[in-house]
Amino acid sequence: TFHFLFTSFRKIFGDVTIISLKKTFRLNSSISEISRKFVIKNPKQFNKKIISNKIVRSPKVFLNWIRKDSLEAIIDWMKRNKENEFFHGKTLLILARYNYNLPDVGKYKVLNDTWIGKEVLEPKTIHRAKGLEADIVLVLDLNSNRNGFPSYKSDDPILSLLIPNTDNYFLSEERRLFYVALTRAKCEVHYICNSNSPSLFSDELANGKY
Repeated sequence: TFHFLFTSFRKIFGDVTIISLKKTFRLNSSISEISRKFVIKNPKQFNKKIISNKIVRSPKVFLNWIRKDSLEAIIDWMKRNKENEFFHGKTLLILARYNYNLPDVGKYKVLNDTWIGKEVLEPKTIHRAKGLEADIVLVLDLNSNRNGFPSYKSDDPILSLLIPNTDNYFLSEERRLFYVALTRAKCEVHYICNSNSPSLFSDELANGKY
């Protein structure tokens, strides 16, 4: 993986100088600090302090416990927040661990009609969302089911032959994906969590470890 190339760059290419980019102009201080603490639980990750130019005093990462699936859960969440003036004029990006958990294109109109903000961007998997951003990010699949997040599915064995895996930390790739989802948001992150089968990651956040 690219992560292996980054963390092993010095071993592969020899002596290098590492310059850390320590300031973020997109993330507020709440999202920045939670995402940092979450990803560095893996000791293989580079540990650095990120300074945000947007200091906030209240939490900006939220768990929403909803006993519904995909589209129903999204609409339920939107209706719960229909009086939230903070969402007015803001974009929404919906992310899922797997493509088949995303609402299909035909549901865009329903989502945009229900959303009180500016617009609903095209829903994407977390892998495809790298490099994107939105005001509000809504992440699906935080459950412990077979297709939940984190995923416990094994990687393709052929891929493991091509790219050595030196990171044996439990669910390391899933933790990096969770970090990617967190850091797509400029204002708030909302996770849809299933209270009947909570995921490992939703438990970590709910227990106040960050």
